[in-house]
This record gives sequence, C-alpha cells and structure tokens, in this order.
Amino acid sequence: MQTQEPVKHNNSQEMSLREQLLQEIECLPNELVSEVLNFLLFVKVRLLGQ
Repeated sequence: MQTQEPVKHNNSQEMSLREQLLQEIECLPNELVSEVLNFLLFVKVRLLGQ
C-alpha cells in the first residue's frame, strides 16, 4: 500500500489538531477512511473504556 504525504498547510500552526485530522480524512480514499475509523474506535475503547 502506498502512503500519501500529509496535506500541506500554509498556516498549520493556527489549525487545531481536530481541524488537521478532519482535513487529512477528507483526502483519504474510502477504504482508508474505514481503516481509520476502526483504529479510532479501537483506541477509544482501549483508552476511554467506551
């Protein structure tokens, strides 16, 4: 699988982490969005017990 470069931001220091994450997700193909969602849910259950 080929990895993509992160989206370049002119003012990345002004963007919140949440905004950066959302922008990166927007650029992903659907197959990777599914993988990211699965990972996020795993981390949420593991760290937050939800």
